[in-house]
Amino acid sequence: MLSLEAGEYKDSTPAKKLKPGQHESEAPTVFTYSLYYVYYDQYTYIRGVLFQNVVIGVGAIIVALQILSGLYIALLVGLSVFLTFFELMGICWMLNVVVGGYPLEINAVLVVNLVTSLGFGVEFCNHIGMNFMR
Repeated sequence: MLSLEAGEYKDSTPAKKLKPGQHESEAPTVFTYSLYYVYYDQYTYIRGVLFQNVVIGVGAIIVALQILSGLYIALLVGLSVFLTFFELMGICWMLNVVVGGYPLEINAVLVVNLVTSLGFGVEFCNHIGMNFMR
């Protein structure tokens, strides 16, 4: 195993300097990196990912059911699935704000669970919609 002392580590990665005549705007951008950076970075865009996945999911449900059954049933099932998702988001809000003490942050695990709830909603609402169509 490679072991470096404090002084050796400093000399093992030489600092890159600007070449003569090179402007600062041409220098590479540098930022600090940590193992935990990936986990903190998800919070900057996770709500957009959730919104995008829900819109694509409900849109795919409506298009697929319109092909299989008809526009009326597709819109009813799509609305039911969206309202199921909306109810789960309301429960998350209620646990955070109203009840308190149960903090649920919108992270990758919660987004996966909410998008999976769209699939479960389709599974149940689709059978009811198809039987209603008969």
